[in-house]
Parts: sequence; C-alpha cells; structure tokens
Amino acid sequence: MADVMNAQRWAALKQSIIEARQAMSTDKASIAMSRRVGDKAWSQVDDLIEMADRLVTFADGGMKWLNKTAAALEKAGATRVLNQYPPQYACNLLVQQAIHDFRIIWHVHLQRRDNVNNIHQAIPLLAKLAQDAFQPAIKAGMLAQPSRTIVYLQKTSSIRILPYARVALIGLPSWLSKLNPSTRSSEILLNDLHAVAHEVGHHVYWHGMADDGHGQQHSIARLIKRYVLNKYTGANEEIMKKWSEEIFADVYSFLYAGPSSIASLFELISDHHWRRQMYETHDDHPAPLIRPMSVIAALEASGQTAQAAALRAAWHDRPIVKSLYNSDLTKDVRALEDEIKALAIYIFGLFKQDDAPGSSFAYSRNIAAVPTAVGETAMAQRASMLADMLRGWRRDVAKLIRTDMDAATDIGPIIGWAAWIEQLRAEYRALGLTSIDEGDDTRLRWVVAQSAGGWTEGPANGGNRP
Repeated sequence: MADVMNAQRWAALKQSIIEARQAMSTDKASIAMSRRVGDKAWSQVDDLIEMADRLVTFADGGMKWLNKTAAALEKAGATRVLNQYPPQYACNLLVQQAIHDFRIIWHVHLQRRDNVNNIHQAIPLLAKLAQDAFQPAIKAGMLAQPSRTIVYLQKTSSIRILPYARVALIGLPSWLSKLNPSTRSSEILLNDLHAVAHEVGHHVYWHGMADDGHGQQHSIARLIKRYVLNKYTGANEEIMKKWSEEIFADVYSFLYAGPSSIASLFELISDHHWRRQMYETHDDHPAPLIRPMSVIAALEASGQTAQAAALRAAWHDRPIVKSLYNSDLTKDVRALEDEIKALAIYIFGLFKQDDAPGSSFAYSRNIAAVPTAVGETAMAQRASMLADMLRGWRRDVAKLIRTDMDAATDIGPIIGWAAWIEQLRAEYRALGLTSIDEGDDTRLRWVVAQSAGGWTEGPANGGNRP
C-alpha cells in the first residue's frame, strides 16, 4: 500500500533539509560567527548539521517502515487496526513532525548567524543555566552528565523531545534576548528563568533512568506510568496519565530552584488562566486550581513543613482561588488533589539518595525564604519569597562563565525508526499493557506506533512540551 502523495511530500521536504544542511556548513556568516564566539555552546553549527542528517535518516526510515508494515497488515486482512490508524494519516503525521523539527533547526541557525536582537549576549547565559539545571538528575544518578543543550528564542517556553538525538532543544520567550550579565532583578525575567528547569525536567522524564526499588533500572517515564497504572483506576487513571509528565517537570523545577519556583508557578497560573480554565481537566497540565498542591507536597516531603504551610496558605488566600475552593463547580477537581500530591511525593522519592531530607536538592535554601506571616499582602509575600533570587542566580551563572563548563555528552547513539518502535514496544509490554492484537508482533508494533503517534506521544502535542 504505497502512499504516493505523502511520499512526494517527504521527497520534497527531504531535499529542502539537505539543501539547508549544505547552507549551514558553508555559510560564511555562520563560520565567521563560530570563529568569533569560539564556544560550541553559542554557535552549535556542528550539532545542527548532525541533527539535520539524523532527521533525514530517521524520517526516511519511518516512511519505509510505515509503508512496509501497512502493506503487511493489509495483506493479512488486519482491517481493524488499519481502520483505527490509517496508513495515510500515519505518513502525513510523520511528515508534519519532520517539518516541525526542520523549522526549529533552521530557526536556531538563523538566530545565531544573524545575532537577532543581539541574542549573542543572552544565549550563552541561558545555555549555561540550562546545562546547570541538569544537576538534580545527575546528583540522583538519573543521568551520567548533562545532555547537549540547544537554546533558542520563540513565543513561549517549550522543549522539543527528539527520538533520534539526545538533545535538550529548549525554546524560551524572545524578550529574554535582553538578558545579559548586568541584568538587574526582575520578576518577569525570574518567572521565565524558572521555566528553564521545568523544560529540562521534561527531557529527564524521557531520557533519565531510576531504580524501581527492586534493583532494576527503568526509564523515568516507564516508572511513573507504571505507578499511575497501579494506583489509579477509571477516569482518574486517564487524568493522571495525562498530567503525570507535567507534575514531574514541576517537581523537577522545584528540586533545582527551591520554593521560589512554587511562587513563580502561582504567578504563571494567574497570568495564563481565566476563571473557568482554573478547574478544567482536559489539558495535559494539571488543573491550575490544584496544580501548586503537587509541588507543595514535595516541599513538605523534603522536611520544609513551615515553608509548605506558608505557601499553601498564600495560594488559598488568593481571592479567585478562595472563591473557587468554596464552589460546588470545583468539587470534582478538588477530589483529585490527594491524587496529585501522592504522585508528587512518589516523584520526589525517585530523587532521594540517602535519608537526609532533600538530599538531591541543587538550590540554596537561603536564596528564597518563605514568609511565615500569613497576613501579608500577596505582593509582600511575593517580594519576601523572591528576595534577591535573581541576583543569586546571576552570581551562580557568573561563576559558571568564569570556569569551563563540563564537557557535554555527544547527541546520543544513532537510532533508526524500526529500533525506536522496538524500544516503544518494550516499554509497552514492560507496563503490562496488552492490545487487541497481542498475539501478532507486527500488529502490536503498529498499535504501539499508534499510541506513540508523533515522535513521542501522538498528534495532539507532537513532541512539544510547554
């Protein structure tokens, strides 16, 4: 069953990527910029070229695999599987994923080449902060060393999860182009800088490894999915599966930046949601009304009970939160509060390496002291919690810049589409999941491809993690 239309689309896109790859390798401005900067963390032309090569190889293999498997399923009369996940849809989705990755690779190249908005000052600061944000995972033994990090500027904060390269491809808001070593304390900048550790958390979720308590190492994603499958049932299981990755990233941000990351989350929720959205459960992010409770539970599990109580009171004291907690409209969402707390405490436990509370923490608790006076205004509470945080962050970054950054890993082993599907299949079976066609390996792989959808999770999000 040859999908001629999508084959033609991929052939045209493939040629565009090859031409762009050639332009990156010969562009005089890029070469001059690399020489001037003299730091791979700034220019990263070689990384971008290798990513373009890997993208072509991976997507090429994907098109061949999808067509071959679809033909085999059609010949075997597997109409049930093919109707659920039509081959044309699968091939089109793959092409769309490749377009998305190519667009980002080229966007990163142009920003560095043209020094858009003078970002050459901001990129090294942000890249080094992102590299440093791997510390909680490294201290907990989830990663041996930082993955390669490529930072670029766009509309909002997000990370792109790639199966063919172990790269943390992090997009951050464009106004951070004005960040430089002399930047003074700013709450706006602070909130956006907290997002760096959150995005790194998504990368650790997919690439990190941890012990399951029985001496076996598994991916973080698998352990958390297994926990959710074992603990929750029915509608709650579906909701918690949907929320689990974001809860992990929130807890990870807290492990890096401390209680101030929770205060920053308060502000993000206030800025981004109107009243009805506060208690909706359809998004991949936990319902905003109860989302901070997961991280506060991790703070409490770390032994910082007074700080946790102060933050909980500060959140519940906000007028919109107070009114919604007293409303019948939110009782279903509030019933999930204990569920997200339990998951957050489980996640926190994955990081603990000894009996000392918060032993894997990377942050300095002196940077952000939480107020104990509950009667303070929201603004005063915010100021107390974030006192000198950015200046403290700047000192840390200045220290990083004065020393050579630890050598980053390469961008991981080369993986083909078929090998990636086999990895997903192993994850699928390790979780104890069965499919409608469990007895047929070819059909099972197709069903796994359906459940994985885009590069990691399906057409709804396609590999992006905000």
